[in-house]
Amino acid sequence: MLKALTLLVLCSAAIGLSSSPGCQAQNNRNGKTAVENQKKDPDELRPLAEGSNSAIEDPFIAVIRDGETYDQLRQLEPNLPHLGADFFNENTVIAAFLGTRNTAGYSVAISRGPRGDLRVAEKSPPKGAMTAQVITSPYKLVSFASNGLISVELSADEIFRSNAQLYRINSGSFDVSGGLSGQGESMKLNGKLQLTRLGGLVTIGFAIVTSGSARERSLRDAATGVIKDGKIVISRLSHGSLLDPPSGELQINGTFLEHDKLSLEVTSKPLNVPENYSGRGLIAAGLVSAK
Repeated sequence: MLKALTLLVLCSAAIGLSSSPGCQAQNNRNGKTAVENQKKDPDELRPLAEGSNSAIEDPFIAVIRDGETYDQLRQLEPNLPHLGADFFNENTVIAAFLGTRNTAGYSVAISRGPRGDLRVAEKSPPKGAMTAQVITSPYKLVSFASNGLISVELSADEIFRSNAQLYRINSGSFDVSGGLSGQGESMKLNGKLQLTRLGGLVTIGFAIVTSGSARERSLRDAATGVIKDGKIVISRLSHGSLLDPPSGELQINGTFLEHDKLSLEVTSKPLNVPENYSGRGLIAAGLVSAK
């Protein structure tokens, strides 16, 4: 749906971020903004784009760490800025879409919480404010430096969780090998997965802890991947404490089984470092509720 509303583009202002003279931006008449990262501070959120007229009309948050997934998002919203594949070698993108609103004055806020979590919130117009009576669909994109693949813990307003589906892990296992001793360890995986789908994309929030291991390990991260023919592919995911360093990042290959079951294969990517750790696991989960 086309909406005739002028976009407000912010390059040098974001939640918790002051303007920087090193900000290099490219603006165009579609209101999109591309910003090159200057510093490598993972706590700094750098604005990429912001506006009120997205083609994506359902609430959705994407945590993107690879070019293919970002290209899939741009197919749904072509006005997003172009980002080359190399950009994702050292950066993670957070894209939040609020969904449709009946008036102007709404926006999306993305900020760091005190524990380092990423907070995504809806900003509403002040009570009693005079707003234009037009359909809007606010969105915001930010990036942060992530060399080493930092975990992303999302804390989002209810509106962004309205389309989520909660899955509980019915059975899960993860095997670790490598290190100085070369010995392996097997553990059980327990916890929940929160899935939100948008077209050919899916964002999964992982809240996983282990049992049966020498010490408790965990994976608390969120990542967006692509869905094709019922298959899920998340090419980059942090390993949390499931693996000790040095170890490669994780990747996910999954399948929707019937309408309420999910199967995920978890594998670590090869790392060309002596005495590195590697892991492989399986997760079988069942749908609990629509939220």
